[in-house]
Amino acid sequence: MKRKQYSIVFLTVITALSVLLMQPVFAQEDDSSEDSIIQQRITDLKERLATRVAELQSINKRSFFGILKEKTDTKFTVTYKESEKPIAADTETSFYTQNDVMKRTDTDIDSLEPGQSVTVFGSLDLDQKTIIAQTVIAQELPETMFGIVTAVDNSDGTFTVNADTSTVFDYEIGTTCSMYIGKKDTGKNLETCGLSKMSVDDLVIVRGKPDSTTISRAKALRILILPHPEKTVPDKQ
Repeated sequence: MKRKQYSIVFLTVITALSVLLMQPVFAQEDDSSEDSIIQQRITDLKERLATRVAELQSINKRSFFGILKEKTDTKFTVTYKESEKPIAADTETSFYTQNDVMKRTDTDIDSLEPGQSVTVFGSLDLDQKTIIAQTVIAQELPETMFGIVTAVDNSDGTFTVNADTSTVFDYEIGTTCSMYIGKKDTGKNLETCGLSKMSVDDLVIVRGKPDSTTISRAKALRILILPHPEKTVPDKQ
């Protein structure tokens, strides 16, 4: 399938070739000379086409990182914070998965699942909004979020963190939680904690694995609860 962003260039060249070849050719003593001139013009047009395609590829190159939101057989949407980018794929698109030790494996669009972190390399379509993907890398990497705890549910084993957008984290058996205490007298900076020690308005750094079906949910792997910055009291005048 030819890429749409080059269709106008091809149409222009085809039109020019048609006009060129339809021009009347008058009998001359040396027909080979006329053929040579026409052939040279065709060669020049091909070279200009190749140059224009290269320029379009350079100008329209784009990359985008985010969470895969939804997909069809040929399209999918990637979101990052408040940004959302439609992605189109075709037979020329290469798909890979990449694990936490940077090992890549060939895959296809059918293996992509909502909630995965993906990096897309490609070029803008004519609408200047859709990226036509050349390479898609689905990353099997945990994500790190820095934000404020807005809800804690001990019975359900979840907590919610707001960092531009809200994410519900599942606190599981394998989840590791630490709290920064910074005791100078003992040199101890961290102490082990659990979900019961977490409170609304806590400042946290959470490393988690996105849910495969819900973009706003994830499994907590490691949690660090940070102290709030001390408020300075202005001197009395």
